[in-house]
Amino acid sequence: MKIRAGLVHSAVRRAGTVLAGTLALSCPAALSASGETVPLNAFSVPPGATVTITFEVEVDNPLGVCATAVTNQGTVSGVNLTSFLTDDPDAVGTANPTVTPLDAIDLSITKSDGAASEIPGTPVTYTIVASNSGPNGAAGVTVADSFPATLTGCST
Repeated sequence: MKIRAGLVHSAVRRAGTVLAGTLALSCPAALSASGETVPLNAFSVPPGATVTITFEVEVDNPLGVCATAVTNQGTVSGVNLTSFLTDDPDAVGTANPTVTPLDAIDLSITKSDGAASEIPGTPVTYTIVASNSGPNGAAGVTVADSFPATLTGCST
């Protein structure tokens, strides 16, 4: 299996399932990958047989900056066949990677003074509101607001 680079994640083999007959499939007990190939030992697939390979990985927490999905695609190769890419049957076309959306932070920020216009020499109150509509918490968030030279006496 080829795990696409871009997101750093660790793969740990937690389960392996082989179906249809007596095919034997073995895999190292622990795998580590980040844009690397995760090797599976070679095996044979008789005519009409099906092999299902199941593995579970853990997505990094916290997620990388701007991470919205994990993309994974395998390569199938053999002694008597031309190599080809795995295909996600839920995507239109052939040789599509499997894209798993991530529940992520959905941070937005608004700033308002609540007025249509200001009168020089009078106080103005700005309100900044940060909201997270995502299912995961946003840690270490900072907000920086640079005031122009025309504003004086800034306080929080």
